[in-house]
Amino acid sequence: MSDADEPNKAFDFIVVGGGTAGCLLANKLASRSTRPSILLIEAGGNASDIDYRSPAERYYQAFTRTELDHGYITTPQNVLNGRTLPYTRGKGLGGTSLLNFMVYTTGSAADYDQWGDMVGDDDWSWERTLERYKNIETFHDNAPNDALKYCRSAPEHHGKHGPVDVSLPSTWEEETKPSVEAAVELGIPVNMDINSGDPVGVSIAAVSMANGLRTTSASANKVFGKVESLTVLTNTVVTKILFEDKEAKGVETTGGQPIFARKEIILCAGAIDTPKLLLLSGVGPAEEIQAQGIKVVHDLPGVGKNLQDHAGLCLLDLMDTKFSSRATFRAGSCELEAAREQWKKDGTGLLATNSSCSLIAFVKDDSLISSSAFKSLDHATQDYIKQPTCPHFELYINGPPPPPTYSFPSAASFAYLSIFIMNMNPQSRGSITLASSSPSDPPLIDFNYATHPFDKLTLIHAVRAAMQFRKTHALKEYWRGPINTPSGESDEEIWEFIKQNLGPVWHANGTVKMGKSTDELACVGPDLLVRGVQNLRVADLSVCPLTPTGHTQAPAYLIGAVAAEKIVHHWQL
Repeated sequence: MSDADEPNKAFDFIVVGGGTAGCLLANKLASRSTRPSILLIEAGGNASDIDYRSPAERYYQAFTRTELDHGYITTPQNVLNGRTLPYTRGKGLGGTSLLNFMVYTTGSAADYDQWGDMVGDDDWSWERTLERYKNIETFHDNAPNDALKYCRSAPEHHGKHGPVDVSLPSTWEEETKPSVEAAVELGIPVNMDINSGDPVGVSIAAVSMANGLRTTSASANKVFGKVESLTVLTNTVVTKILFEDKEAKGVETTGGQPIFARKEIILCAGAIDTPKLLLLSGVGPAEEIQAQGIKVVHDLPGVGKNLQDHAGLCLLDLMDTKFSSRATFRAGSCELEAAREQWKKDGTGLLATNSSCSLIAFVKDDSLISSSAFKSLDHATQDYIKQPTCPHFELYINGPPPPPTYSFPSAASFAYLSIFIMNMNPQSRGSITLASSSPSDPPLIDFNYATHPFDKLTLIHAVRAAMQFRKTHALKEYWRGPINTPSGESDEEIWEFIKQNLGPVWHANGTVKMGKSTDELACVGPDLLVRGVQNLRVADLSVCPLTPTGHTQAPAYLIGAVAAEKIVHHWQL
């Protein structure tokens, strides 16, 4: 890695944003035999501190490492009692792969077949996508023998030689077996491999880690090393895309410093900052741009629209310590410090295995299909959601801990059951708009959460499903009482709880939507080129035409990989 010592120097390609997609894309382009010159610009630092890669911090880092977070806040969410919500977004090389919960899911085959239909290009269909995912990952099937009843990954669905390390946990934490048995007791079938294209059922969650270390996009794609023809500029904010008529020629950074691109500029700044940068540069809805006193370069109505996220919330129950040792481990300062020293020494020990084993239950609820809220959806959306591999909600079990404000009656005597609920097919749509013409001002982020009747109904059903776990034979012997749950199981009681607890899942997407030329909100085509201007692409989750079912880390990598393919082909690199 090197700093750009000559800001006025021209590069073949400029990649704006060193996050999940951006690091992969930059590395792939720089590694071509033609050696094009690549400049990767990241607003945060290099984030190379080894402590950032501790697996045991997977549920804590987003809340304790403020230097790695842009610190965004949403606008008041009307349906959620007017609450403003923090929206975590990674800042530093690796982007949100530094802060996410490390869950690695590829989604449903139906997602990508629908994606291909929506954009009019089978290149985005599941058949092509599966091969790309195999090329992205190196999969480590570390599952212990006693876990093979619940997970057995099929080789045909996984890669062995990709840059991104993905693994099944090597340690079978004590809460895992009774939790998966509870799911089966509730009629959720075991799914031996949720990354096969059919995620429906319960399984052990694959995670982005290996050898005791979190995998970030920066570590996986070696942007810290000496990659010939790759220049990395950190702690640098891009404030504007420079146009000559409608041709993107370069970027301007804080302080007004221009940097030029001979071939293309690729925006990988994410579903919040990519539309923000386009709007600041004069590309987007003309009236909005003019209202901020910015010159319009191209009127593109969909920029900043169609914002989506897997909204979610967490149920927490107090359990006997026989259920789990996670709380006692975190509370024992001597044990925790000893584990930290062991992990720093050789990447082993409790800091590599504690909190490593979580379950994902992707659930289809047929009663939702008969609802009036579902029947109000357009027919294409109905057909997609009815696909057998398309789940309606996710239950992420034994994941995030109680909030820091919660005090156990006695840390040595109690544990917790955590079930995080996510809506898999969100229909509510929000927006990203400019607060002002100043690049230093954060944008207005309005997810418009849970405003669509189908989202409301799905969340109610999902919370009620999660509430059944504590009643199962497998778990009731451990249950000691509620920590954060609805007061009852009626729709009204659950909805009140949702309004107080629903929040972001950090899976924002769709704000520079990919689509057909007939789609009024489409901003890019299947080639990722921004419509109406030249030499400008977008390669991040903002291009998603739908919200993929599951977690969006893998789709972000996918989009970076597809962008690399298309750029290599276009420029014959």
